[in-house]
Amino acid sequence: MGRKKNAKTLLDAFEKALKSGQFSKSGDEYVIHCPFCDDSTGHHYINLYKKMSYCFNSSCHASVIFTTFFAGHNVRNILATEISNRKHRDKGQEAIDLSCPLKPIFGHEASPLVSMPVQATIRKVYNYCLSRGMTHKQIEEYKVSFKPYEGRAYFPYWNGDGQTVFWMGRALGDQLPKTAEKRGSEKPLFGRHVKRIRNGPVVLVEGVFDHFATPNSYALMGSSITASQIAALIEDHIPRVFFIADPDASEAMQSMASALSGSHIEAYPVQLIGTTADPAELGREAMSKVVGELLKMDLALPQVLRVSVDSLPF
Repeated sequence: MGRKKNAKTLLDAFEKALKSGQFSKSGDEYVIHCPFCDDSTGHHYINLYKKMSYCFNSSCHASVIFTTFFAGHNVRNILATEISNRKHRDKGQEAIDLSCPLKPIFGHEASPLVSMPVQATIRKVYNYCLSRGMTHKQIEEYKVSFKPYEGRAYFPYWNGDGQTVFWMGRALGDQLPKTAEKRGSEKPLFGRHVKRIRNGPVVLVEGVFDHFATPNSYALMGSSITASQIAALIEDHIPRVFFIADPDASEAMQSMASALSGSHIEAYPVQLIGTTADPAELGREAMSKVVGELLKMDLALPQVLRVSVDSLPF
């Protein structure tokens, strides 16, 4: 009887954790904040097919194996209901666990307390960043992060106090949405938190990987510019900006140029001739030469700048 009562207590604890919606999914495993110890970093996983529950916190002794009376099918029902609710709230897209803090991959990869599945996630994030053209130094400098058992690479933006105020998460596989951003936060000029440019020209690109490939750049995190992003440029006394967007964003570039001109910042849309690739696809060497050409130009407003990629010396 005592054994059944203990199982009921454990199930109640799991039910509370699962109904909170604070879990993430990786394959057949669901990762939750452990209801049995003080760990709140997502070290407790449930595998419904193996009927196993385990906490990777070495000091937690409440981990259990599901038995027939532990009602694993009830746990499945709780999960199915909560997942359905979350999908409805997110219009059919995979829900993102906002509760688990981001963890930089550097600093965690060598820890003896890191479990094998988490080590595998760290390796995937690292290899993904390299495949997108990032350098080892950039991965460390930008504090590329992960969440345990979640298949995304996270790119945080922190304020002067070191607090993460925005992040972009990029799926490593076929998760939806492919790109996720922190809700309720102003989009920053990504890159300004690592290297702040003052009194000089800035290149504005669309996404983080465009930024990583382009010198003197910030990423707008989209194809439009916000009032707060313009205010940041004014604060840093930026006299001139160049817009290098995806090939299909020429109209958006003209609109952004008009918005900046109204704030007395010279703004030049840039067309890359001879390619349909975006800055991230062109790569660091090509974009360094493109930016070098832009900085040498004798400029007069208004005009669209055209840089022939084929004519650049490689």
